[in-house]
Amino acid sequence: MPGRRAVLHVGPHKTGTTTIQDALHHNAEALAQAGWRYPAIGYSQQAHHALVQALVKAEDGEAERMLAALADEPGDLVLSSENLSRAPLEALQRLAGALRGREVAVVYYQRNFLDLAYSWWQERIKHGRSEELTAFLLDIVAAPGRLHLFAPHAVLGRLAEAFGRESIHVFLYDRIRADPGLVAHFAREVLELDASGWAAQRRQANRSLRPAAAELRRMLNRLGCGTGGGILPEAGTRALREQAVAREAAHLRTVTLGYDMPAFRRMERALLDHWGDCIRTPLPAPEEAFAERTREIRYVDPAIWLLEPALAAAVRAFAAERRPGGG
Repeated sequence: MPGRRAVLHVGPHKTGTTTIQDALHHNAEALAQAGWRYPAIGYSQQAHHALVQALVKAEDGEAERMLAALADEPGDLVLSSENLSRAPLEALQRLAGALRGREVAVVYYQRNFLDLAYSWWQERIKHGRSEELTAFLLDIVAAPGRLHLFAPHAVLGRLAEAFGRESIHVFLYDRIRADPGLVAHFAREVLELDASGWAAQRRQANRSLRPAAAELRRMLNRLGCGTGGGILPEAGTRALREQAVAREAAHLRTVTLGYDMPAFRRMERALLDHWGDCIRTPLPAPEEAFAERTREIRYVDPAIWLLEPALAAAVRAFAAERRPGGG
């Protein structure tokens, strides 16, 4: 690509963003030697989340100072924050102004919607939400556009309006994750670099919870004993998790999602119809974005709290101790 370049890695969430950001952070020197800068402007948690936050708030001139610094950065830039996928158009347009004169590539990884459903529910539970899985799935089916991960047309539409449709590069996460791997793919296909000599990942990936642990976390959130955004330290809940896991098998249920369901079929169809020309990964089959066509989700029935009174009592006691004021 001629001239100065800028890569915007916008995620979205649950597509290996932590893995890619960790690699960029710990290999910044190798990037710099190749002419790429992963700047410290608006930096938070090894990514550019503070920049996005400032752009969205647009208060106290902080965003303007960051944008001016970005405009003065030499060389080619890599910016990464999954929060860019939820940023309003006005914030994206301000960023586009600071990058004027650069060739911009917006990198968006699309994960299978069936897999995203359970993964995003767990992420919400980890951050303090308390909706039951089946209710969450019904919300997706009824109004998928309310959640950004299930409305890529709207997300990509804002990005295209700000940076130009020609800047949009969609990669199919499921086909890349195993081979060649996310970091190798990002380095080779996006930055045109060889990552074979890069330092290995140091930051722990955001791992999924087993069914009993997810249901326990959900109930603790509902009882109001979370810290901060509802995030509880794993060590503090170890004893309860062991008890819940011991009773998990008796309360496991399954729900099967598939592209024979109209809601998920419409999501895939909209992606292909509106953004098929921007997908840079070969499709697994004609007219299909995803090879896996069904997904069986195992979860713990919330009725466990009625059917396991001793476990429920232990959870209530723990919650009472953790709530502000001790009850």
